[in-house]
Amino acid sequence: MNSNQHHHYIGQTVLHRGEKRVENPATSGKALGKKNAKLGSDFEDKANFEELYPRRLNRKSASLLPLEPGWAWLAAVLVILVATCCIGIALGQSEKRLESYQGLDQSPTDAEVGKFLAEVEWQSFGATERDARGWPASLTLVGVHAEDRNLILASRLTSLRNLVVHGRNAGTACTRNGAASLQALTNLTSVKLLCTGSLQPGVFQEVCRLGNLRELQLTAAMPPSDEYLCLSNLHGLRRLGIANCTNFGDAAIGVLTNLTELEAFELVNNAVSDRGTNVLKGLSHLKETLFIK
Repeated sequence: MNSNQHHHYIGQTVLHRGEKRVENPATSGKALGKKNAKLGSDFEDKANFEELYPRRLNRKSASLLPLEPGWAWLAAVLVILVATCCIGIALGQSEKRLESYQGLDQSPTDAEVGKFLAEVEWQSFGATERDARGWPASLTLVGVHAEDRNLILASRLTSLRNLVVHGRNAGTACTRNGAASLQALTNLTSVKLLCTGSLQPGVFQEVCRLGNLRELQLTAAMPPSDEYLCLSNLHGLRRLGIANCTNFGDAAIGVLTNLTELEAFELVNNAVSDRGTNVLKGLSHLKETLFIK
């Protein structure tokens, strides 16, 4: 035998290096028949075999087989449960954040201010507007965001020019302490209090201490009636709107005579008498006036 030839013995078949193995069709067919016969003997028919072993028959498409109706219903229920849990966790974290902000004696950090601003922008579309430099110029606090701690956080946004506080929650959650923090906003020129209901005592007094205000709007936001007299502190006020404040009466409207820079005044649904409206006739500097009893 040549030393370069190597023999491999597989059963009765002899192979030389480089040769391909050729099986005897007769013997291989018999072996395959025996194998299939043994495999088929475990099942009554082909239908049962396909039902019990779909992956063996269709490995490529087994993962794409449609779910039975019962399983599809169960999968939908599981998806809903997971989504509900995720929402519950998010709300819980939000509640913890709001609870942590109750300590008014703690000065907010830059990280807290950034987190607060990001959350407001994410939850309320259009809640902020930024100037050309990208700094916050306008801020709207709606619903649960209208509370003392958020006013304190907002007071760190020194570029802020416009502030809107909206929602009945603000009537109870905003106090004199929160309103007083706005004194730090030296660029603030416009404040709007909307649909807050009755304001806590002292809140409007603090708002009227914002000497740079040029615009003030009260809509369904009623301070104690005697606090309207504090409007006389806003010497630079140019626009004043008071709507649905049923405790704004004759004594309050008389304060307008001190607002010599006032150009526009709107008064809707109020307690001013016909005699009280005579004050408006003496305000020659007014350019726009809207009075609806």
